[in-house]
Amino acid sequence: MTDAESILEDHKMSAGIKKTPTSAVSMDGNMAKLLLAPCLVAEQNRLYTNPVVNSPFTCSMCIVQFSHPSTQCLCSGCDPASCPPQITTPPKVPKLKAMEKSKHLSKDQQKMAVTAFEEVCGRIYDAAPSLLTGLLPSAAFLLDNTIKILVKRVTSLQCLADLAALTTSNGLLQPHLHHVWNTIQQLRTKLPLSSAQPVEVASKDCMFIMDCHMELATTR
Repeated sequence: MTDAESILEDHKMSAGIKKTPTSAVSMDGNMAKLLLAPCLVAEQNRLYTNPVVNSPFTCSMCIVQFSHPSTQCLCSGCDPASCPPQITTPPKVPKLKAMEKSKHLSKDQQKMAVTAFEEVCGRIYDAAPSLLTGLLPSAAFLLDNTIKILVKRVTSLQCLADLAALTTSNGLLQPHLHHVWNTIQQLRTKLPLSSAQPVEVASKDCMFIMDCHMELATTR
């Protein structure tokens, strides 16, 4: 702002001297006026010889789809309250109870569970609309990382709502959660419980799955 004020002061002092201004000096002067203008919109209109009032819409499409511009200027110089800061809050991750050590699967049992989830993923993919299957891989419905989380927590999920909370970031999977839940119940009847290493809390699992789906969406 100090540089802009000094540039305008130099322009005033040299106003009576005949001198062909260079493009750089002319640009600096205009930029200084824009920076110091109380109303940025009015200064832009003056600089580019824009009309003070825009012509009203005449075609029927514009009249229906676009509202008429406000007669009052809403730039930050005329109305600072019109530009509130944008504050974004991270999504809240649902918390589930941590799984007991005695409810973990052995390595062989984990392989069986992975195979079961891969099979249900294939069935979900085959039953999905062709519009989706033609654009997305089968992993989009049940990511490999999601399968790992489900295998780790297969014995701790108490109901379908727990499964929905753990996979809430995958909108493609939500309509087919009952198939996944049936697979979980079948695994519980086939696989006896065994002790293993402790696992992380479910809230971290939820955030991990959300990050995986965001990464998949950005790579499409």
